[in-house]
Amino acid sequence: MKEQLAIFGLSIGFFAIIILPYLVFGFYFSPWYISIPDIIDIVFYGLVIGLSFYLLFEEKLSDAPSWIKYLFIYLFILHFTGHGFHWAANAMNESIINAGSGTPQYVSEYAYFLDEVLSHYIMYPTFLAMLLLLLVADMFYLQKEKEEYSNAMKLMSIPSIIFGFSYMISSAEAQLPYLTIAMAVAYICMIGWIIKVKGYDELNKRPYQAFIFETSIVILIVAIIYWILFPGFPEPSKIL
Repeated sequence: MKEQLAIFGLSIGFFAIIILPYLVFGFYFSPWYISIPDIIDIVFYGLVIGLSFYLLFEEKLSDAPSWIKYLFIYLFILHFTGHGFHWAANAMNESIINAGSGTPQYVSEYAYFLDEVLSHYIMYPTFLAMLLLLLVADMFYLQKEKEEYSNAMKLMSIPSIIFGFSYMISSAEAQLPYLTIAMAVAYICMIGWIIKVKGYDELNKRPYQAFIFETSIVILIVAIIYWILFPGFPEPSKIL
Protein backbone atom coordinates (compact mmCIF):
# COMPACT_ATOMS: atom_id res chain seq x y z
CA MET A 1 0.00 0.00 0.00
CA LYS A 2 2.86 2.35 0.84
CA GLU A 3 4.43 1.76 -2.56
CA GLN A 4 1.18 2.52 -4.40
CA LEU A 5 0.68 5.66 -2.31
CA ALA A 6 4.20 6.83 -3.13
CA ILE A 7 3.80 6.23 -6.86
CA PHE A 8 0.42 7.95 -7.02
CA GLY A 9 1.81 10.81 -4.93
CA LEU A 10 4.78 11.18 -7.26
CA SER A 11 2.71 11.17 -10.44
CA ILE A 12 -0.37 13.14 -9.42
CA GLY A 13 1.70 15.44 -7.21
CA PHE A 14 4.12 16.27 -10.03
CA PHE A 15 1.24 17.13 -12.37
CA ALA A 16 -0.68 19.11 -9.74
CA ILE A 17 2.37 21.11 -8.62
CA ILE A 18 4.45 21.55 -11.78
CA ILE A 19 1.95 21.49 -14.68
CA LEU A 20 -1.59 22.29 -13.51
CA PRO A 21 -0.94 25.70 -11.86
CA TYR A 22 0.46 27.09 -15.12
CA LEU A 23 -2.49 25.71 -17.10
CA VAL A 24 -4.86 27.46 -14.69
CA PHE A 25 -3.01 30.70 -13.94
CA GLY A 26 -0.65 30.94 -16.92
CA PHE A 27 2.90 32.28 -17.10
CA TYR A 28 3.19 35.83 -15.86
CA PHE A 29 5.56 38.11 -14.00
CA SER A 30 4.89 40.80 -11.44
CA PRO A 31 7.76 42.46 -9.53
CA TRP A 32 7.80 41.96 -5.76
CA TYR A 33 4.92 39.51 -6.08
CA ILE A 34 5.17 35.73 -5.81
CA SER A 35 2.84 34.12 -8.34
CA ILE A 36 0.31 31.48 -7.34
CA PRO A 37 2.17 28.72 -9.26
CA ASP A 38 5.35 29.68 -7.41
CA ILE A 39 3.59 29.58 -4.03
CA ILE A 40 2.21 26.12 -4.81
CA ASP A 41 5.67 25.00 -5.91
CA ILE A 42 7.43 26.32 -2.80
CA VAL A 43 4.88 24.96 -0.33
CA PHE A 44 4.02 21.57 -1.80
CA TYR A 45 6.89 20.30 -3.99
CA GLY A 46 9.19 19.31 -1.15
CA LEU A 47 6.29 17.93 0.89
CA VAL A 48 4.62 15.77 -1.78
CA ILE A 49 7.54 14.79 -4.02
CA GLY A 50 9.95 14.49 -1.09
CA LEU A 51 7.59 12.29 0.91
CA SER A 52 6.88 10.12 -2.15
CA PHE A 53 10.59 9.52 -2.72
CA TYR A 54 11.08 8.82 0.99
CA LEU A 55 8.35 6.16 0.96
CA LEU A 56 9.88 4.58 -2.15
CA PHE A 57 13.26 4.65 -0.41
CA GLU A 58 11.80 2.67 2.49
CA GLU A 59 10.02 0.19 0.22
CA LYS A 60 12.64 -0.42 -2.47
CA LEU A 61 16.04 0.04 -0.84
CA SER A 62 15.59 -2.09 2.28
CA ASP A 63 17.68 -4.93 0.81
CA ALA A 64 20.04 -2.78 -1.28
CA PRO A 65 23.76 -2.31 -0.48
CA SER A 66 24.71 0.64 1.70
CA TRP A 67 26.40 2.49 -1.16
CA ILE A 68 23.11 2.61 -3.09
CA LYS A 69 21.29 3.92 -0.04
CA TYR A 70 23.89 6.63 0.61
CA LEU A 71 23.98 7.61 -3.07
CA PHE A 72 20.19 7.92 -3.09
CA ILE A 73 20.27 10.12 0.02
CA TYR A 74 22.94 12.32 -1.60
CA LEU A 75 20.88 12.68 -4.80
CA PHE A 76 17.77 13.39 -2.72
CA ILE A 77 19.49 16.24 -0.87
CA LEU A 78 21.08 17.60 -4.04
CA HIS A 79 17.78 17.54 -5.93
CA PHE A 80 15.87 19.57 -3.36
CA THR A 81 18.80 21.94 -2.92
CA GLY A 82 18.66 22.47 -6.68
CA HIS A 83 14.91 22.99 -6.54
CA GLY A 84 15.20 25.87 -4.07
CA PHE A 85 18.21 27.25 -5.94
CA HIS A 86 16.23 27.17 -9.20
CA TRP A 87 13.31 29.09 -7.76
CA ALA A 88 15.56 31.92 -6.56
CA ALA A 89 17.58 31.97 -9.80
CA ASN A 90 14.42 32.00 -11.89
CA ALA A 91 12.96 34.91 -9.92
CA MET A 92 16.18 36.88 -10.43
CA ASN A 93 16.39 36.04 -14.13
CA GLU A 94 12.75 36.96 -14.80
CA SER A 95 13.19 40.24 -12.91
CA ILE A 96 16.16 41.16 -15.10
CA ILE A 97 14.34 40.17 -18.30
CA ASN A 98 11.26 42.21 -17.41
CA ALA A 99 13.32 45.18 -16.23
CA GLY A 100 14.36 45.77 -19.83
CA SER A 101 17.47 47.74 -20.67
CA GLY A 102 19.89 48.97 -18.05
CA THR A 103 21.12 45.67 -16.65
CA PRO A 104 24.76 44.92 -17.52
CA GLN A 105 25.03 42.09 -20.02
CA TYR A 106 27.31 39.99 -17.82
CA VAL A 107 24.73 40.16 -15.01
CA SER A 108 21.85 39.07 -17.26
CA GLU A 109 23.95 36.27 -18.78
CA TYR A 110 24.97 35.04 -15.33
CA ALA A 111 21.35 35.08 -14.12
CA TYR A 112 20.29 33.15 -17.22
CA PHE A 113 23.04 30.57 -16.60
CA LEU A 114 21.98 30.05 -12.98
CA ASP A 115 18.30 29.78 -13.91
CA GLU A 116 18.20 27.91 -17.20
CA VAL A 117 21.40 25.88 -17.09
CA LEU A 118 22.95 25.15 -13.69
CA SER A 119 19.78 24.69 -11.63
CA HIS A 120 18.15 22.53 -14.31
CA TYR A 121 21.26 20.36 -14.53
CA ILE A 122 21.05 19.87 -10.78
CA MET A 123 17.33 19.13 -10.59
CA TYR A 124 16.53 16.93 -13.57
CA PRO A 125 19.49 14.50 -13.69
CA THR A 126 19.21 13.91 -9.93
CA PHE A 127 15.49 13.19 -10.26
CA LEU A 128 16.08 10.68 -13.05
CA ALA A 129 19.01 9.16 -11.17
CA MET A 130 16.83 8.57 -8.09
CA LEU A 131 14.28 6.79 -10.27
CA LEU A 132 17.13 4.73 -11.73
CA LEU A 133 18.54 3.70 -8.33
CA LEU A 134 15.08 2.65 -7.19
CA LEU A 135 14.71 0.61 -10.37
CA VAL A 136 18.10 -1.08 -9.93
CA ALA A 137 17.26 -1.92 -6.32
CA ASP A 138 13.86 -3.28 -7.31
CA MET A 139 15.30 -5.40 -10.13
CA PHE A 140 18.40 -6.83 -8.49
CA TYR A 141 18.25 -6.47 -4.70
CA LEU A 142 14.65 -6.51 -3.46
CA GLN A 143 14.04 -10.01 -2.15
CA LYS A 144 10.25 -9.92 -2.10
CA GLU A 145 7.43 -7.40 -2.48
CA LYS A 146 5.68 -6.62 0.80
CA GLU A 147 2.35 -7.20 -0.94
CA GLU A 148 1.32 -9.70 -3.61
CA TYR A 149 0.46 -8.26 -7.03
CA SER A 150 -0.75 -9.89 -10.23
CA ASN A 151 -1.96 -6.88 -12.25
CA ALA A 152 0.70 -4.21 -11.68
CA MET A 153 0.64 -3.03 -15.31
CA LYS A 154 -3.07 -2.25 -15.11
CA LEU A 155 -2.74 -0.78 -11.63
CA MET A 156 0.04 1.58 -12.70
CA SER A 157 -1.46 2.69 -16.04
CA ILE A 158 -3.12 5.91 -14.81
CA PRO A 159 -0.19 7.24 -12.72
CA SER A 160 2.17 6.31 -15.57
CA ILE A 161 0.18 8.33 -18.11
CA ILE A 162 -0.05 11.33 -15.78
CA PHE A 163 3.61 11.26 -14.79
CA GLY A 164 4.99 10.46 -18.25
CA PHE A 165 3.10 13.38 -19.78
CA SER A 166 3.97 15.77 -16.96
CA TYR A 167 7.67 14.93 -16.81
CA MET A 168 8.19 15.17 -20.57
CA ILE A 169 6.49 18.58 -20.71
CA SER A 170 8.47 19.75 -17.70
CA SER A 171 11.76 18.59 -19.21
CA ALA A 172 10.94 20.46 -22.42
CA GLU A 173 10.48 23.60 -20.33
CA ALA A 174 13.83 22.86 -18.65
CA GLN A 175 15.47 22.49 -22.10
CA LEU A 176 16.45 18.91 -21.25
CA PRO A 177 14.07 16.82 -23.39
CA TYR A 178 16.79 14.66 -24.89
CA LEU A 179 18.08 13.62 -21.47
CA THR A 180 14.59 12.48 -20.51
CA ILE A 181 14.14 10.62 -23.80
CA ALA A 182 17.52 8.89 -23.40
CA MET A 183 16.71 7.80 -19.85
CA ALA A 184 13.28 6.55 -20.93
CA VAL A 185 14.94 4.38 -23.57
CA ALA A 186 17.43 3.12 -20.96
CA TYR A 187 14.61 2.24 -18.53
CA ILE A 188 12.74 0.36 -21.27
CA CYS A 189 15.87 -1.59 -22.21
CA MET A 190 16.54 -2.55 -18.58
CA ILE A 191 12.99 -3.71 -17.92
CA GLY A 192 12.83 -5.34 -21.36
CA TRP A 193 15.80 -7.47 -20.33
CA ILE A 194 13.96 -8.52 -17.17
CA ILE A 195 10.89 -9.44 -19.25
CA LYS A 196 13.09 -11.51 -21.56
CA VAL A 197 14.76 -13.33 -18.66
CA LYS A 198 11.85 -13.75 -16.24
CA GLY A 199 8.77 -13.26 -18.42
CA TYR A 200 5.97 -10.71 -18.56
CA ASP A 201 4.25 -12.16 -15.50
CA GLU A 202 7.19 -11.03 -13.35
CA LEU A 203 6.61 -7.42 -14.45
CA ASN A 204 2.96 -7.72 -13.42
CA LYS A 205 4.12 -8.55 -9.90
CA ARG A 206 6.34 -5.46 -9.60
CA PRO A 207 4.40 -2.17 -9.41
CA TYR A 208 7.45 0.09 -9.50
CA GLN A 209 8.93 -1.64 -12.54
CA ALA A 210 5.54 -1.52 -14.25
CA PHE A 211 5.26 2.19 -13.42
CA ILE A 212 8.69 3.03 -14.83
CA PHE A 213 8.13 0.86 -17.92
CA GLU A 214 4.76 2.43 -18.78
CA THR A 215 5.96 5.92 -17.87
CA SER A 216 8.90 5.56 -20.24
CA ILE A 217 6.61 4.50 -23.08
CA VAL A 218 4.34 7.49 -22.41
CA ILE A 219 7.37 9.81 -22.37
CA LEU A 220 8.42 8.62 -25.83
CA ILE A 221 4.87 8.98 -27.20
CA VAL A 222 4.52 12.50 -25.78
CA ALA A 223 7.98 13.42 -27.11
CA ILE A 224 7.05 12.28 -30.63
CA ILE A 225 3.74 14.19 -30.59
CA TYR A 226 5.42 17.28 -29.13
CA TRP A 227 8.13 17.19 -31.81
CA ILE A 228 5.55 16.85 -34.60
CA LEU A 229 3.53 19.79 -33.27
CA PHE A 230 6.49 21.93 -32.19
CA PRO A 231 9.75 20.88 -33.91
CA GLY A 232 12.86 21.42 -31.82
CA PHE A 233 11.15 21.07 -28.42
CA PRO A 234 10.52 24.78 -27.71
CA GLU A 235 9.71 25.63 -24.10
CA PRO A 236 5.96 25.40 -23.32
CA SER A 237 6.13 28.87 -21.73
CA LYS A 238 7.06 30.27 -25.14
CA ILE A 239 4.15 28.47 -26.81
CA LEU A 240 1.33 29.29 -24.38
